[in-house]
Amino acid sequence: MKSMKLNTIILLMTVMLLATVSVGGYYFYYIWNNAVDNRIREHSQVAIELLHSEVNTYLGNKRKPVKTLANMPAIKDVLVNNTESNLQQANQVLDIFCTTLESLTCYLMDAKGTTIASSNRDSKYSFVGKNYSFRPYFKNAILGKPSIYLARGVTSKKRGAYFSHPVALNNKPAGVVVIKVSVSELEKRLVKTRDIIALTGPGGIVFAASQKDWLFKSMWTLTSEKYEQLAKTRQFGDVLPSSVGLTQHKDGQVTDSNNNHYIMSQKELSDIPGWWISHFHNSRLTADHQDDVFNQMIGYTAVFLFMLITAITLLLNRFARNEIKTRKQIEQDLIKATKDALHANKVKSDFLSNMSHELRTPMNAILGFGQLLILEATELSKSQKNHVNEILDAGYHLLNLINEVLDLAKIESGKLEIFMWEVGVDEIMRQSLALIKPQLIARQIKLTDNICGKGYIVHADAIRFKQVLINLLSNAVKYNCENGCITVDSEVIDKQRLRISIKDTGKGLTKQDISKLFMSFERLDKENTVEGAGIGLVITKNLVELMGGTIGVESTPGKGSTFWVEFALVESEQKAVGKEHG
Repeated sequence: MKSMKLNTIILLMTVMLLATVSVGGYYFYYIWNNAVDNRIREHSQVAIELLHSEVNTYLGNKRKPVKTLANMPAIKDVLVNNTESNLQQANQVLDIFCTTLESLTCYLMDAKGTTIASSNRDSKYSFVGKNYSFRPYFKNAILGKPSIYLARGVTSKKRGAYFSHPVALNNKPAGVVVIKVSVSELEKRLVKTRDIIALTGPGGIVFAASQKDWLFKSMWTLTSEKYEQLAKTRQFGDVLPSSVGLTQHKDGQVTDSNNNHYIMSQKELSDIPGWWISHFHNSRLTADHQDDVFNQMIGYTAVFLFMLITAITLLLNRFARNEIKTRKQIEQDLIKATKDALHANKVKSDFLSNMSHELRTPMNAILGFGQLLILEATELSKSQKNHVNEILDAGYHLLNLINEVLDLAKIESGKLEIFMWEVGVDEIMRQSLALIKPQLIARQIKLTDNICGKGYIVHADAIRFKQVLINLLSNAVKYNCENGCITVDSEVIDKQRLRISIKDTGKGLTKQDISKLFMSFERLDKENTVEGAGIGLVITKNLVELMGGTIGVESTPGKGSTFWVEFALVESEQKAVGKEHG
């Protein structure tokens, strides 16, 4: 009888607990759902404020160099007297600004809007001779109003931010200088989250976004009048945009053609009226997350009830309860310690990345004006010129170290972007050899090139592939002996991969040295006779692996070293290699 009464009591307690937990759980879920919705709207508003501030700061900083360029004597001289000598001086200044600012193009237009000098004058997309008087950035600048203009290039078809400034002669605009910056740098300001961030221009056309399939589409349905206005300016290219298919509701929510619901926040840019930063949060993701959490809560509640009933039935003593409490506290401490460690690592990577950016901007300015000083100051003595050259050499060394730290920080944080294309090895190798030629001459090192002319094409990111080759070639020069040799060879592996090897005649490496070769900040040069921070090969290894390649080294002390990298050949190249061996 007592056993039956005890079972009945336990059953009644279980039913009461389940009923209480169910009612309380659904009430909590309702309150929690409203709180989450409010937090999402607050988060979206904070996010759009931060993005708005960052983009405006970025655009404001880019205004300063174009104003400096407009006041350069070489730029004004060619507008006064367009001689061959003046044109050459103007092109040199444009080249220096383009390289120093890492921009796409710098160019100069006369009062009629015709480009007379440009940093891309030797490319197939040259602006020289092209008339862009229909562009608003020219119309505004020739009236004396500096302008910022975001558009798709008429000639290059690439997106860019155009910063224009009038060139004044006798206090009147006589021409316009323009610096075109890649929009990819601006696009990096868009936060990489599950949310959608979009930069939109006239007509709600998406110019930059975290959602790639939204590019050059209008967020809202356009009128025929708006289509005609866009066609005249050719701001977004020659093809009129289609629509993303968004519908805006009165409560601030937006729905797309796939019935996805978004909470939208927008803010107009201060420097470019008519341009907006928009933040879209997918409500379905939040709902799914809430359902997952709620289901977990139900599971945890069931487990808790089971443990409670078991505790009542078995009459767990105080020691058991204290033990469970202690273990839970330890688990919470471990979770907190793990979160703190992850946060500290992220802060470290963000600090390195931000600090490298902040250091690189003034360093680029120092180098740019140092080059201008050498180019234009004819009254400097030989000693003064040597001093300026020392400044430039030290500046370039420091800039290389900053760039290496920035690349390493991006790699560690997973923010380094790789764009794989079919890359011609010949052209990249020629460019790389041209860049290290001064080093070869300075150390009287002979280089034998057995690659160029073979026409290999590999899958790689062109910029990062070039960076890998330059790093390996520079190491072969730095760690070589005076009057030494470097041999660059290639070999096709299994008809599918291309191996590029760079052999030097330096001191070579021991097995212990090779084991430390790809470790961050590890210097094998004990006497520190070679400049560097010890991260060049670490970055090179990570870049090669991000592009799907492999890297290795073979070395014998006293006989030099051979570094090699392998990349996948494109399919057409594999067939060609097969025929050669067939």
